[in-house]
Amino acid sequence: MPKKAKFKYQKGQSVKIRYYDGSVHNGVIVQKQYRNEDSDFLDTQYSMPVYTIHEPDASGRYSRGYMVYPCITENMILSILPTDITIMPLKDYPKKEIQSVTSVGTTDVSITNSDASELDAAIEQQRKFLTK
Repeated sequence: MPKKAKFKYQKGQSVKIRYYDGSVHNGVIVQKQYRNEDSDFLDTQYSMPVYTIHEPDASGRYSRGYMVYPCITENMILSILPTDITIMPLKDYPKKEIQSVTSVGTTDVSITNSDASELDAAIEQQRKFLTK
């Protein structure tokens, strides 16, 4: 068995990475292993430490609240971040007051989260009117 390479970064560290497509992300190292360590049919490459990174994502695409970047090699990690990044489920992110402007006839109406239920009721009334 070849000599195992040492891991340069530790689990739980916040790092800045450059992914395969060239995009730059900030995330947390959640797993470290050697290349092909979890494969039954490929030999483990103990000379290649790899990392799995989770990046916080509050966009709403992922209910888990993070994006997964697997198989990050040490040369893809640009730097260690000075502050820690926390990962939380999307439901735990602070709610922002969303304000949008829609045009109704010639009048502009401002809609916020607080009166969203009133808007839903008005839309339902319009649907009932149109289906008559």
